[in-house]
Amino acid sequence: MDIAIDIEKKAFEAGFTHAVWIESIELEYDASLRPCSKEACDKFGTNWVCPPGSGSLEECIEKAKAFGSGILLQKVTSITPGSDEHIEHNKNNKLRLTSFAKSLENEGFKALALTGGGCNLCEECAYPAECNNPDDRLSALSASGINIRKLCEQAGLEFAFMPDKIFLTSLILANRNEADS
Repeated sequence: MDIAIDIEKKAFEAGFTHAVWIESIELEYDASLRPCSKEACDKFGTNWVCPPGSGSLEECIEKAKAFGSGILLQKVTSITPGSDEHIEHNKNNKLRLTSFAKSLENEGFKALALTGGGCNLCEECAYPAECNNPDDRLSALSASGINIRKLCEQAGLEFAFMPDKIFLTSLILANRNEADS
């Protein structure tokens, strides 16, 4: 089976509503998307995946550029943004993303999972102390300066902010491990 079809099929089975494998991914970076103050984002300075804990923009870009392929994932749900239900869906989606990234690693890929809104796997982040779950930690798309709107456009996926629908968008950057090629 074609690798893209196989991975996309597994993403749907994992519960994502949209999945697009991008064989040769070219990300567009935009420093203005990176929140660099408490006024710009309430997560600033509170966790390991948002600035400044995430590292500099240059470090985040360098990490992302180490990957040649990726899968753009979405879980689209009709609920009110900001509601308790939204918060629960967001947390469940991040658990789904972590699990799916691990399944790719089990199939011989090196993977880097990035998500909107940062990591919320722990009840309270240990930042600035050492991360309690460094292997499961999710990187934030905005902290990496990745223009997710443009990436969604290139992949043919909708990306919007609506009063009655949420688009939980994630990206797993992936490379097939050399030994498994």
